[in-house]
Amino acid sequence: MDVVNITSSPIQNASASLTGTPSVIGQFSATSLTIPPLQPGETTSLEFTATLPSSLQPQQVEIRVSITEPGGATARPQAILFIIQPVRAGADGADGFRLQSRIFTNPKPA
Repeated sequence: MDVVNITSSPIQNASASLTGTPSVIGQFSATSLTIPPLQPGETTSLEFTATLPSSLQPQQVEIRVSITEPGGATARPQAILFIIQPVRAGADGADGFRLQSRIFTNPKPA
């Protein structure tokens, strides 16, 4: 995910955290990542990774991303809703998942 500082002040010691459907959130290697310091207008990328078990049944999933700073400043959470559906092994012999997603974002403050 990309994090952009849209404020007029530097961002220090912020973190990004995931919450949502427990059966999927529990598969992430980390559900909170530190955001490096960002000056106004700067962007950084973070990557949350997960490995889902092949036995996972089709289900609707929600993942919410929240950004917070120690001083209490927060960005509006972003939500991603999708359906996970296992698929049979492909030509490479690996099982996979088909994702249908919709991303719900909150508008930027006026």
